[in-house]
Amino acid sequence: MKTNRSKIEIGAAFTLVLSLCASLLISKSVLADTPFLQSAYLWTQATDTELGGNGDWSMYRAWLRLSRLGAESDPGGWGSWADTCEGWNNDKWGDQQTKYGARVLPEILLGIGSMPYDSTSGATWEQKLKWEDKQWQLEAKNDPTVMQHFVNLENHIVDWHYKNVIIRLDYEFDGGWDPYGNLNVMSDMPGNFIKSWQNIVITVCKTVKARDPKIKVKFLWNPTDSNVQVQSSKFYPGDAYVDYIGFYNYDSDYTGIYKSGVQPDEATQQKAWTNSILPRIKWFADFASAAGSSKRNGSIPGKSVPLIVGEWRLWQVAKDKRGAGGDNPLYIQHMFDWMMTHNVYMECYFETPADGVSTLWPGGYPKKGSGNHSWGTAGSPYPKAAAKYRQLFGGVKK
Repeated sequence: MKTNRSKIEIGAAFTLVLSLCASLLISKSVLADTPFLQSAYLWTQATDTELGGNGDWSMYRAWLRLSRLGAESDPGGWGSWADTCEGWNNDKWGDQQTKYGARVLPEILLGIGSMPYDSTSGATWEQKLKWEDKQWQLEAKNDPTVMQHFVNLENHIVDWHYKNVIIRLDYEFDGGWDPYGNLNVMSDMPGNFIKSWQNIVITVCKTVKARDPKIKVKFLWNPTDSNVQVQSSKFYPGDAYVDYIGFYNYDSDYTGIYKSGVQPDEATQQKAWTNSILPRIKWFADFASAAGSSKRNGSIPGKSVPLIVGEWRLWQVAKDKRGAGGDNPLYIQHMFDWMMTHNVYMECYFETPADGVSTLWPGGYPKKGSGNHSWGTAGSPYPKAAAKYRQLFGGVKK
């Protein structure tokens, strides 16, 4: 999902960051009993730049009672090469990772696009598509002017003191809701997409290795899990250029099991999981497995690629919207059980009000003006699911 935050907003938010709390590590906290890393995408992920302060990341970690928690961040804007590809919105997370180490902030997912929406503001949709098509061709040809943006990205990653970073490159590439995702009308696809991805990976890794080989940079291939415009598997760039295979999963369906505006009962929620949601995520597990490697372009025989659940979330019940599970602890339980029994390296709950209400954290800020108050203080809109999430994914088991 995309969020757009101006540099002015971010600069103003930085001034609100409070000094480091005396106790950074959460007392009497233990790691959650999971074989996978946990992370969250927070609405203020771009401005929460001091982990020990009153920012959302720190309080969210405290609410979950975790000793460590990963973070997910996106470009924050799609209007320019700098916004989309050079990562200006992520400049503080590396300093925090260096300061507190992998014991507290083990991984950071950076959402990076291959190109902005278009070169000029006010372009028509057709003009945008034409411009995007040209950029795919240039990247596939390893054009030095275009590839310089990815050299800039990796110079930033070194300068901003990242240690472990996973680049979620071209996430949602198979969705046609943004111009660069309309790959079904672009020329020489999937070939140009694959060549572009490979060139970016080579450029990024070469730049980092030359400056600081200790920095670990990996790549996540992260399409959506439904409602797509292309056959995603054809756009897989090869095991040598992908470290993780990811997907999104929301508690909604396109089959009519959930009815618009109706809070489903548990039997309906179970039916939606079994008949609509589970088959979508099962496809990715099969595709990433060693047994399914023959389905992957450029696969390494017998290799299993670890999974990352790049986004997962509840979805609100609303009239005139696609059907959803609403307050659904059963979905939380099913996702937990599925992750526990599959080759999942990391998960990221989409804890933000963007694109619909999905927030589990009730918020509750100690000082007026700190953090982001979009959650409010009245509690989660999904109290049953929030309790289940905290029980299963939190650091203290009951």
